[in-house]
Amino acid sequence: PALVQLLLDVENPKRKFSKVLVFDVSRWGRFQDIDEAAFYEYACRRAGVDVIYVAESFANDGSPATSVIKAL
Repeated sequence: PALVQLLLDVENPKRKFSKVLVFDVSRWGRFQDIDEAAFYEYACRRAGVDVIYVAESFANDGSPATSVIKAL
């Protein structure tokens, strides 16, 4: 329920935040399909909300290298 509420809040044009802190990539959920977690991050980015992974050693800058690291 909290993830659903977060995604609703992200899409709300009256939200009072511009960044979402995520402990690490796996915290989006326990998905069999990594595309689902990527979709949630994309939904944030599409709405203008930056996703910051606080326990990861990479910058979430959209580069090809970052995408590979997140998938691993």
